[in-house]
Amino acid sequence: MTARYCGVDTGGHFTQEAYEFCRARVRDGVVALKGSSIRSAPALSKGKKVDVNSRGRIIKGGVTLYLVGGDTLKRTIYARLKKDNAGPGSIHFGQNATEEYLKGLTCERLVPRSVKGFQVLEWQKPNGARNEPLDLAVYCLAVLDLVKRRYNRATMWDQLASATEAINHEASKHDDNGEKTDHPVSSQQLRPALRSRQPAPRRNFTTSW
Repeated sequence: MTARYCGVDTGGHFTQEAYEFCRARVRDGVVALKGSSIRSAPALSKGKKVDVNSRGRIIKGGVTLYLVGGDTLKRTIYARLKKDNAGPGSIHFGQNATEEYLKGLTCERLVPRSVKGFQVLEWQKPNGARNEPLDLAVYCLAVLDLVKRRYNRATMWDQLASATEAINHEASKHDDNGEKTDHPVSSQQLRPALRSRQPAPRRNFTTSW
């Protein structure tokens, strides 16, 4: 399995260091993420450039930050966990999934809380509970949403499988001595070609009719 993207949580006390890490690895598929503070926010926001110079101008090749809708994605994960049957929309666990991992994945609950006279539901975990498995699941779904934006969703998995198969075939070719080579496959090779944007035609009195 080849990693196509890697999401990095840039929130916390080392935001600038996280930005520098992502900036140096943009071509390798590393993206900067941050949890959204808005309830019911989209799973993943549109990317926003956060690297600017002293004049407030965007730095070329700078970091693009995506906000993750944690509330929305947690609801999605818990709804999928309730499904009894396997298949699309279900969460499939490998044999190495431990009880500790499953507890961390399901430790949070929606608790009603009063905010300015209105009742809202807020995700909370018990004191001392480790919720890293749930956070990782949230961020993995967010990065998957980013991948989906670059493909036709109806055929996305077929395209990914075809691209991986073709590249692995090239990597397994024999060298001059008749021995197989093992070339690493980069995320650049697996990424789909970006769609070229044609400039919009200029509108004037004659063409705007």
